[in-house]
Amino acid sequence: MPLYDLAFYFIIFFLVGVVFASVGFSLLVVLGVVLSGALAIFFVLSRHYATLFLIPSVLLGFVYFNIYSDIFYIEHIPLEEKAVFQGVVAREPVYGLTSQRLAFKLQPPHRGEVMVYTAPYPRYVYGDLLAVTGTVEKSASGALNIMSFPEVTHVASGKGNAVKQALFTFKRRFVANLERVLPPEEAALLAGETVGDRAGFSKPFTEAMKLSGTTHIVALSGHNISVVIFAVMWAFGFFFSRRVSFYASVFFITLFVVMTGAEASVVRAGIMGILILLAVQADRLYSVRNALALTAFGMTLHDPRVLVFDVGFQLSFGALLGIVYFMPLLKHFFNVNDEGFLGWKYNALTTVSAQIGVLPLLLYHFGYFSLLSIAANVLILEAVPYTMGLGFLTGFTGFASDALSQVFARSAHLLLYYQIAVISFFSNIPWGISLTSLPWTALGIYYGFLAWGMIYGYRKYKLTPTL
Repeated sequence: MPLYDLAFYFIIFFLVGVVFASVGFSLLVVLGVVLSGALAIFFVLSRHYATLFLIPSVLLGFVYFNIYSDIFYIEHIPLEEKAVFQGVVAREPVYGLTSQRLAFKLQPPHRGEVMVYTAPYPRYVYGDLLAVTGTVEKSASGALNIMSFPEVTHVASGKGNAVKQALFTFKRRFVANLERVLPPEEAALLAGETVGDRAGFSKPFTEAMKLSGTTHIVALSGHNISVVIFAVMWAFGFFFSRRVSFYASVFFITLFVVMTGAEASVVRAGIMGILILLAVQADRLYSVRNALALTAFGMTLHDPRVLVFDVGFQLSFGALLGIVYFMPLLKHFFNVNDEGFLGWKYNALTTVSAQIGVLPLLLYHFGYFSLLSIAANVLILEAVPYTMGLGFLTGFTGFASDALSQVFARSAHLLLYYQIAVISFFSNIPWGISLTSLPWTALGIYYGFLAWGMIYGYRKYKLTPTL
């Protein structure tokens, strides 16, 4: 078996072990499941090689999660009682119109991380050392520690990483440049599409994006990041040699991922973009299957909680898997051989494929799925790359001249006005699926059926995944 296949199966079984540990399976249960799976593979599928990786890889993932938890997840936080805590704002705050959310990393004698919700002003930034007096409570899921509107005292600044502080400061100034030359709602949408900033979103507009199924366009999904990656590759390739362009592009993408908050969807898209650049640089074929597995493996090694507890990670990978593996089936089924006028066929297939991959996750985590999201995305997606390009020009030129920034802002205004109109229109049509709860078993059945359909379709029609 080729080495890349061995690595792929190792990663898949390792991730399964991490999932088993995340949901609280005991070691005996894991051993039973793994042995049963090994026997099934050995006797039913006659894939002898898989049994070599199944048991040790799953157990390694299971043990890794538990060791990581014992080292990094140990907390010393008094719950349900008023106390004084001191700590540092560990990530870029999430600013809202009525509050701000701080990832607050506690300092001794306490240990752990608390999500602090406080008044919108004064605004705190990454690296601020704060003294907080209040009561810590567990979230409904038990995964988060939450403190709501405590007493906050600013102690000192500059306690974070200097590079991150500089990047976050640049991002805030970039967004301020947009806000100076565009109406509030348009500036908020453009900031979301370009750098993932949603501080200016009003509650009605946030709800409108949810109801229309268009929230992903401001979540810096793979679509947005791919625009940035290809623009960077083109720009550096125009001025520098291939080798210099490669290193410059990787460096820029890394900084961009950090600046935008390093959410799961951004990290996933950034890593896969770098892998594409690496394949081009080394003159090797790019395997989307191996790239997905390697990306998930790297993110899990960094923090094994992402597999089960990070909704962004699940939605990002679910959507991409849907596009990669189900888009060819839909193309074949509907006999689609071109992108259509203004790419409407491509955008429709992309949206449907992504929705297939995340439908149960959306219902499980958010309890709602818009049946009109396909139409809304077909009308919006083709405009997003042009809007982002004008947005970056508007924001960057704003550092030098507001007059020059307004030139690009006028063009961006037309596209933003159009997108907001589409979002508003579809959000007012209440066609969607609402559920109060969805059991884990339903998710398993759904994805099991999808896996069977994919394998059957690929074998019957001899298809290849979308790259």
